[in-house]
Amino acid sequence: PGMDATSSIPPGLLSVLPPNLQAVASALDPGTLARLIEIHSQAPTKLAPEPPPKPDAETVSNQVTTAAAKVFETYKSSLTFGLPHPGDIAESGLLSSVPLPPLTYPTDGLDAFGGTIVGEGKLSKLQLEGVLYAGQ
Repeated sequence: PGMDATSSIPPGLLSVLPPNLQAVASALDPGTLARLIEIHSQAPTKLAPEPPPKPDAETVSNQVTTAAAKVFETYKSSLTFGLPHPGDIAESGLLSSVPLPPLTYPTDGLDAFGGTIVGEGKLSKLQLEGVLYAGQ
C-alpha cells in the first residue's frame, strides 16, 4: 500500500521505456510493468526511410532535356522554298499544337525585294514566312 510499484522493479529496466511510460510506471503493479517492459523491448524499432540517392549531373541533364522536350517543340516552317534558319528555333508545345492559318499572300510578292533574297539565302525560311504572314 505505501510502497511505490517501481520499487520492486530492478533499476535499469525502466530505462528501456520511453519517458512518457516511465511517468506512468508508478501507477502500475510490478507484474504489469514487467510485462509492459517485455512487450516494449520486443517491438520492432521504426527506422526513418532512407532518402533517395542524389542524381548525378548527367542524370539531371537528361531529366532537364526530357522535360524541355515535353514543353518545347522544334519550329518547322511551312514554306517549301528557302534555306533553313541557321539557329535552333523552338516554340512552346502548346503553341506548336495549333497550326498557322493557310498562307494566302502570293509568294511572288517576294520578288519586290529582289530575286537574291530567296536565291542567295539572305533570309531563312523562318524569316521569309514572317514577311509573307506580315504582308497577308
